[in-house]
Amino acid sequence: MFGLEKRWEHELPIRFSPDGRYLVAHALLNSVGVDLASRSTIPLSNGIKNLMEQNVFTFLGNDRFIGLKDGYSGNARIVKFPSGETVADDLHIGNATPSSVVRGNYIVLRPLKKNPVGLMDVTRKEIVVASRNTGLDVWDNSCIAELVDGTIANFDLSTNKTVEQAQLPQAPLARLTAGGASPDLNWLAMSQRTRGGVWNLQTGQLVYRVMGFGGTYFDPGGLYADFYKVPDSHRTVGELSLPTPHFEAKQTLEDKVWAWQSGKYLVENVPEHEKDWNGNITTEIHDVRDGKLLWSKQFSDIGIGRSVTAESHALVLFWPAASKVFSSLVKDDPDAAAKLKAYHDKEGIVFVQAIDLENGKVQSTTVLDTGKNSFRIESIKLAGSRLIIADSQHRVSVYSLEGKRLATVPGHSFHFSSDRMLVDEDSQSERLSLYDMSTFEKRAQYVFGSPVIVAEFSADSKRLLITTADQTVYLIDPNVSSTASSVNQ
Repeated sequence: MFGLEKRWEHELPIRFSPDGRYLVAHALLNSVGVDLASRSTIPLSNGIKNLMEQNVFTFLGNDRFIGLKDGYSGNARIVKFPSGETVADDLHIGNATPSSVVRGNYIVLRPLKKNPVGLMDVTRKEIVVASRNTGLDVWDNSCIAELVDGTIANFDLSTNKTVEQAQLPQAPLARLTAGGASPDLNWLAMSQRTRGGVWNLQTGQLVYRVMGFGGTYFDPGGLYADFYKVPDSHRTVGELSLPTPHFEAKQTLEDKVWAWQSGKYLVENVPEHEKDWNGNITTEIHDVRDGKLLWSKQFSDIGIGRSVTAESHALVLFWPAASKVFSSLVKDDPDAAAKLKAYHDKEGIVFVQAIDLENGKVQSTTVLDTGKNSFRIESIKLAGSRLIIADSQHRVSVYSLEGKRLATVPGHSFHFSSDRMLVDEDSQSERLSLYDMSTFEKRAQYVFGSPVIVAEFSADSKRLLITTADQTVYLIDPNVSSTASSVNQ
């Protein structure tokens, strides 16, 4: 293509002018310009070529071009294209990548040191807008940007005052980072990476519109959630009061800690030596409401399988019985050694240990046979006196704590209550089946027109709440209904 080698398609920065007429590309020893209308190369002035040497360049319009002018100083220059005549000089953009606005004497920079995107006024040579969300554009002195809560705002750059705001139309929700309902199913919390919300399901009202969070726990006073770190704000565990809106920060989480929230519990993994995740790791279990340390234990292998079952207050650990780490553990655990005696060949044997999240005491130990690794455990939960496992063969199985398989049904994931198990049967998460946990008989099947993103049983197991990606909430009586009825949206 115009003398460009085919391999350059994967190695060279290539830029097009907004009207699609010009193409420029740069290699280590050469730069090229192409007039796509005439399908011919065009000579590039030294003023253009010099700005392309650091591979940070782009068109700001059909006749304006920007690039770094002197090595890695972070100083950029704007020139006319293709003559190379200087338009603006000494624009300090640092390590950001510049891009154009629709119209106006501004440059969009991504990212800034503390924000994903910023807007530079070319005339003033300074950043005039810094945004926590990447969506931003300009038309003359009007800037449109996405706010943290998802609102689209139009504000005047000359006065920095908001002219108008608007909510985008309802759209299907992508995968959630957290989602859950209160025990009485009166409140629903959902979040994606950048923002979340809390709804009153009795009125359908959105009570909170907040930054993204990674866990939920409802207690009588409100919702506790692990809010993600954003520019100028630490990762914070906070309480959202209900029903009267009020936020209170409870604790901040340090970057050196690998932590996640599961219901009432905050699990923190702390390396013995900072940033050394291959050595000894101490697992700490905290109460998410006040940060109180419930217990801690050191493990020599972070690769141990872990699953927190907040519903049963259990931390479930599992090891391949043939692993070196488990061999050393058996020496100090007579119960584990005794249960493994029945297995002469340790290949495919998995040892499962359930630890009480409240006090750190071992609740149960179980040995499972995977048939010489014919399947892999994808997720495992403790449900009373049973273990529920989703495996790599797209099955959900129930085991006794003695390791006996009690039932197996098709499915990708599951939810459970004291007497019921809800299984997601297909990869699209649109068909769920309800099973009796005593007899393992299928009691109902629910088919939805949109993927299920939240499924919660009430505390008494008499109601089931389903939320789908099209932002519809269904309330189901699992005793009598085999079809879902829509409630507040």
